[in-house]
Amino acid sequence: MLDISDFRIPGGTSADIAEEITAQTSAGWTTGLIHLNSSLVARAAAFDPRIRQSVTDGSARLLLGRDPVHADVTVIRHPTVLQHAADQLPPISTEHVLLVADTTVIGTDGTVEYDPDQITRLVQEHLGRTPRWAALSAEIRSQLEQAAPGLELVGDDWVNASDGDVASAEVRPERLGHQVHRDRLRQLAGLQPLNPDPGQTTASPGSTASPGSTASSARRSAGAGQQDRPALLLISSNGTGMGHLMRLMAYGRRAIEFEPQVLSMSQGVGAVGAMGMTYEYLPSAGALGMDSRNWQQIFTERVGHALDRIRPSIVVFDGTWPYAGIEELRSSHPDPLWVWSRRGMWMPDRGGEQLSTSAWFDEVIEPGDFAGAADVGATTTASATRIPPVTLLDADDLLSRDAARRELGLPADGPLALVSFSGGTVQDVGSDTAAAIGACRKLGIEVCVTRSVVAPHVALPPDVHVVNPIPLATYQRAFDVAISAAGYNSFHELLRFGTPTLFIPKRNSSLDDQDRRARWAADQGWSHYATHVDTDGTAEVLADLLEHGEEMIARIARQDPGNGAVDAAKVLADLHARRDVRRGTW
Repeated sequence: MLDISDFRIPGGTSADIAEEITAQTSAGWTTGLIHLNSSLVARAAAFDPRIRQSVTDGSARLLLGRDPVHADVTVIRHPTVLQHAADQLPPISTEHVLLVADTTVIGTDGTVEYDPDQITRLVQEHLGRTPRWAALSAEIRSQLEQAAPGLELVGDDWVNASDGDVASAEVRPERLGHQVHRDRLRQLAGLQPLNPDPGQTTASPGSTASPGSTASSARRSAGAGQQDRPALLLISSNGTGMGHLMRLMAYGRRAIEFEPQVLSMSQGVGAVGAMGMTYEYLPSAGALGMDSRNWQQIFTERVGHALDRIRPSIVVFDGTWPYAGIEELRSSHPDPLWVWSRRGMWMPDRGGEQLSTSAWFDEVIEPGDFAGAADVGATTTASATRIPPVTLLDADDLLSRDAARRELGLPADGPLALVSFSGGTVQDVGSDTAAAIGACRKLGIEVCVTRSVVAPHVALPPDVHVVNPIPLATYQRAFDVAISAAGYNSFHELLRFGTPTLFIPKRNSSLDDQDRRARWAADQGWSHYATHVDTDGTAEVLADLLEHGEEMIARIARQDPGNGAVDAAKVLADLHARRDVRRGTW
């Protein structure tokens, strides 16, 4: 057996590989490991402890260098790893290749996470075989079938080898455990158990990573006691945009007294690496196609592992509905203090029931809203430490107009419009995008559309520029006007950083009152508002923004109290200081 993955990835993928190694060993098979340094791990890091243990106790052999490798069966975990790191593979010959798809093809924000056809070609090129694909859930299977109809998919959803693994309970509860793993591989490959081959070279127990790796066992994975700074664990819920994740990154960037690490359910979590922070991905219930009650057990287990490994002083959760597992985690891991970062502007008469979970937290931080005076939601009467509006970046972090256009490959001259509708139904996004393009053309404005809007559903004319830089705000000065949804992140970045904007509230938001936020801004003369995009009406609004946009932006600049991320960092530092006084430093 040959397992290929990025073995630094904490959580589910590495845990499942470790269990599969145990199952393979008990069946008398030799397991080789080939590690690929992927973009899913932000910085050089040690292997997951469970993988290291498998190498240490001889259950698996870490194969280093460029020597040719032969395996009867090769299993590749996490498609994104191979898509971006296939060039690190040594020569491999194998009889069978199975590619386990752990995550959905399309993220919840519409971003394409990986290309199944491209990955199939990479396997054919580097391993000489056409892979069979195995989906971890029904949702992943459905997306694979839509994205690449020609894939060879195994008949059943992939059941993790972990005994009692709740991730598989919903798919086929009778097919759990190590025996399942042994049986399915025999069926897939037509194999009987293999005798170990003593010819392969093994790595020493302390070995890390593959050729070119700078992984170090001195990394913080050994525990918080080896750090100069206390650990700060930042957990974001899934959501449909990037707001939860961006707020946490804003806190971590300014919390210089801490060593921040991010655990996120957002499939856009790779953005964390660009800011130099360590991160790990925990698939949400939606990404796995699971019932939320079963998924809660996964959440509790994975976060518990992270708490054991990172030993944070403080945990910050950003989301509108804290998961039930947090209460259990507080009991099983009593040392960290917990903070709920809970934005306001909830829709009237919605969400009040989750405010009772404030009792699970030592502190509640409420990021402010430029439209806060219009807020009539449940949080307005709830206790919280209220801070100014939070954005990841400050104005000094943005590129100049010329530099931003140059880096994005956009025209150096002429007006440019940014069109960015996050989430929404395919029909809404497609019709709004088409109308926005038509409105811009009437005025001779070139159009840039964010990739998350169009992929994979909306066909675009060839003269439309598609951009997807993260964070987008870095390049915001490239654009003269914007047509955007009114989610927390986009709303505050566009206004704070001076882009005249027409806000189109998201029409299927479950809790965020985008309509009230956008209406308030328009009433103050900061921006324009519409419920939908139509070509003629939008063209008139864009013309007004081009003529009067600077005056409108000046009004909000006079009202901006500054970036609340600085205030949040101070709250965390003060909380840590009080914690040390009360408990003693550890």
